[in-house]
Amino acid sequence: MLLVNIEEYNFFVLIIKPTPEMLSSNAIFWILYVVEFCALLFAFCTVPKLVRALEKTPLYHKNLIRITQAYFLFFYAGFFSRIVIILFQANMLDIKGNPVYAGLLVAAATVRLSFTNFLGLFLPCVVAERLFASRYIVDYEKVSRSWISTTILVFTITLSIFFATTIVLGFYRINTIVLVTFIIHIVYVILYIYLFRRDFSKLRAINRGVCRRRIAYTLSIKYQLTENLRVLKVNSIVTS
Repeated sequence: MLLVNIEEYNFFVLIIKPTPEMLSSNAIFWILYVVEFCALLFAFCTVPKLVRALEKTPLYHKNLIRITQAYFLFFYAGFFSRIVIILFQANMLDIKGNPVYAGLLVAAATVRLSFTNFLGLFLPCVVAERLFASRYIVDYEKVSRSWISTTILVFTITLSIFFATTIVLGFYRINTIVLVTFIIHIVYVILYIYLFRRDFSKLRAINRGVCRRRIAYTLSIKYQLTENLRVLKVNSIVTS
């Protein structure tokens, strides 16, 4: 962690800064910065096209599309914050004795960390959306229920910003951050396995005609179970 002091306040930012000697004697840092900057510019121009393409696709439910679009759009917050951090790492932004630049760096680091936290919650968001899909399995594909994606996004964005802010303020140590991240993803894996096995067994029972009597078979239920399994399989591919 890098300690940034602004007047009498201390802030802890997750930034690794090469020394001036390393920057002047090793060109690999500059090459990496240029490559990263070009990749960021490419993504900056590509994200709007991906958002529009998702809007037109019939492959996924609207709630899942909204969640994915929000993740793409949140990239811009990470983009601008990363530019500020690159300028600092390349010694183009001197924060010593300049509280304005120091505050800008702290803000950029907080936004960047919020973006990173948000990205780490993407797969849990998808599993949460699929849990709602299983809850309203009879008519989930017919009814929009935009409140589901809104609730998931508000919760994850709030959680991401909260953890980023408290980390920068020094409330947590690195080992605490690692532990919380580990717990979140363990819960995600458990929910993933539970949801996959449950929907797989239900779909197999329907296909074999051995489903319980109190469950009225409809084509929409079979379709939704198949859709759940397809999305979860895509999740497993992305994770691997």
